[in-house]
Amino acid sequence: MDPQLDQYMKIKKAHFINSSIKSSDNNCTLIANIKKDYKFIKEIGAGGFGVVFETEQKSTGIKRAIKAIAKDRVVDKESFKNELSILRKIDHPNILKMYEVYETEKTVYLVTEMCEGGELFYYITKTQHLTEMQAAKIMRQIFTAVAYLHEHKIVHRDLKPENFLLKNKDDESSIKLIDFGLARFFREDEVMTQPNGSLFYIAPEIIKGQYSYEVDYWSLGVILYVMMCGQPPFPGRNPQETIKNIQKGIFTFSKAGFKGASEEVRDLIQKLLVMEPKRRFTAKQAYNHPWVQQQVSHELMNLRLHDDYYQRVQRIMINAQQMKKTMLLYLATFIPENEVTSLRQLFVSLDKDGNGMISLEEMIEGLTGFKNMKHKNMDKNFVTQLFKAMDIDQSGYVDYSEFIAAFLVCPQFQNERYIEEQFKRIDQDNSGRISKNELMDIFHTDTISIKDLDIEELIKQADINKDGEIDYQEFMILLRDRFADQIKQ
Repeated sequence: MDPQLDQYMKIKKAHFINSSIKSSDNNCTLIANIKKDYKFIKEIGAGGFGVVFETEQKSTGIKRAIKAIAKDRVVDKESFKNELSILRKIDHPNILKMYEVYETEKTVYLVTEMCEGGELFYYITKTQHLTEMQAAKIMRQIFTAVAYLHEHKIVHRDLKPENFLLKNKDDESSIKLIDFGLARFFREDEVMTQPNGSLFYIAPEIIKGQYSYEVDYWSLGVILYVMMCGQPPFPGRNPQETIKNIQKGIFTFSKAGFKGASEEVRDLIQKLLVMEPKRRFTAKQAYNHPWVQQQVSHELMNLRLHDDYYQRVQRIMINAQQMKKTMLLYLATFIPENEVTSLRQLFVSLDKDGNGMISLEEMIEGLTGFKNMKHKNMDKNFVTQLFKAMDIDQSGYVDYSEFIAAFLVCPQFQNERYIEEQFKRIDQDNSGRISKNELMDIFHTDTISIKDLDIEELIKQADINKDGEIDYQEFMILLRDRFADQIKQ
């Protein structure tokens, strides 16, 4: 067999094996009957790993996707543990959110957000020709998702339009990256050798057998090229010819889709599809390219959020006790995306470098320069205090969920029905009170981890009548600014 074709077959075999869901681990939430919490509506996908269902969370009515993985079909336990570890770590608006993991004797269930718009691949195919503005809007989200992964030392290794979903039908404003079956944590100087990826999108160094995280940047260039003209930059009449063309790295802009295309988009593609990995544009550099930044400016043109919101957040969160911050973070993790659209846009506006996190410098630059921020106290010192209040885990960055959580102290973002539903969800025995054990159940799941926090101490911070539990009235008081931060132990 030709060595190049043999390498291609290895790539396809590795892709099949590693894309399959493998096994479970002891960190999964062990709940015997998932149907107690979710109503299964219909099957929406199937594969060698199992079945994906559209479901409805009974306590809230919110739709979720649930991937049911048959244990007897799994292959590599370590690979699956790695995938779960990555999914637990991720907190980005353009990466599919995993909420919970259930496990029975025969099946593992992954509960994720529901994306009703289908694959980006089919959206591109259906649309036939995207405008540059549409393409930039999509790529802006893809670039920031990948920049976030690499910031956390995660390489995806299978970036392609099929692995991005539209949150809503025919709406490219909310794109979600999925499928971390080939993803892994990496070290900066690490050389990987296992062939992975999908043929048209693999970087030339994968074929050679030695590569690093820069393979994702090559894939980004291919995705952008395909988005512009509907065809890959390195086609071939068969896999062997495709591999040879990828290895040559020669492409043109002669296809019909590039007729009239801007010099900026051509320039960005050329900076991504570079044979030498270390010379490729990174995802952050691509995000900050003029072609993308024009779209960012257009998206945020009419963004308005009154500075009184910031005054409230700063006043409440700066001295808030840990129980309040933890519950706000819990609510932020589950809140429907359509209820915080303006906050997501604001997060994007402050995340200047597009890495999916906000630094103190970015927040100072963003808020002190905001055109509609007229409050006399909106200075560097105020913003620094605001930042520290938002940085719940004191990591030195404000993550997406932390950002949303901070604003949930504002009445404009407090949906009482949603809060009541989440209270009922925590109150598993329907007693009307949240117990220590019930708090332990939710805080030790994949969504929230409080590790070093004392559950009993948390309860004391909200337990007004000192009965050792939190009733609904105490729960609401905890979340409302008029009283919660004055609770004494």
